[in-house]
Amino acid sequence: QVKTTLNDGYNAIQVGYGNVSPKSLTQPQLGHLQKSNIQPLKYLKEFRVSDPNNFNVGQVLNVESFVAGQLINVTGKSI
Repeated sequence: QVKTTLNDGYNAIQVGYGNVSPKSLTQPQLGHLQKSNIQPLKYLKEFRVSDPNNFNVGQVLNVESFVAGQLINVTGKSI
């Protein structure tokens, strides 16, 4: 989902990952994903962005999305 200041009051994108069976999600979660024709995903995270027009629903974000030498912030969780 791409959130814009006009519709939502702020600019952000939702990023999902981790394919799962539809049985493991709740009806509201499935409805949210089906609204955008997205496969069932275990994790959905929202990230604020300055320009949401650079992103589309269903766009794949991978290493090629970054420029060599670009700095990024990485957060991890260990178990």
